Amino acid sequence: MSDQDPLSGPGPWELSSSALIYTPVLNSNEVSNIYVVPEQEGTSPSSTGSTPAIVFNGNLLFWTSSDPRETAIWGKEVVYDTNQGFHIQRKIEYSITTPAGYSVQTKSFIRPGHDGPSAEFWWASLTQLGLCVSNDTQIPMAHFLREGSTSDCSRFYIPGDGRCFEWCRSTLQPLTFALYEVPSGKACAEFIGGPFETDDLYPYMQYHWSHDDTLLLFAVISITIRRWMDLHKA
Repeated sequence: MSDQDPLSGPGPWELSSSALIYTPVLNSNEVSNIYVVPEQEGTSPSSTGSTPAIVFNGNLLFWTSSDPRETAIWGKEVVYDTNQGFHIQRKIEYSITTPAGYSVQTKSFIRPGHDGPSAEFWWASLTQLGLCVSNDTQIPMAHFLREGSTSDCSRFYIPGDGRCFEWCRSTLQPLTFALYEVPSGKACAEFIGGPFETDDLYPYMQYHWSHDDTLLLFAVISITIRRWMDLHKA
């Protein structure tokens, strides 16, 4: 597993008239560039008083392994202001590890490198569903695979606040998922799991919220379980 931050360094970004385009991570022949739809188009003047400011929001996570139970996850919540240049709000880090040596249950640990909640997977056996534990709350992993609005969707609820979301698989790209809020249908994230042309490219996720660590953790938990079950044809 590589622990190199794919977003380290200046990482050239390109600004088009309609979207912020992040190009260096993906090969030009890969699925696509990442187009970040403008979150807000302001009309406030710049410091010179002549140019309107346009603000773009681009929050990205990059996995460093194709193994959903053994990977680092790096990301940054970013705001781009055409007048002021880049403003990186904060760096996001997770590590998912699955140590060997548990005789009954296999455990995976999701530990944040930033200030956020953590979680554990208690697998019932090597490949079977068990419990997810976060903030001393035990949640059956099946909770993250509830029947959604279609057969391609898996629904989950966030304990404590009752919010509901679902990951829906693309009919054209079976390793691509979109996260929607239920029942509003608001698009919240896109997860691109492949296929990639080279073995050194791994999944990434673009998400459209900021400073909601609970939702971010549950999005990572739910897509991890979905991908693990897909690997075992569940």
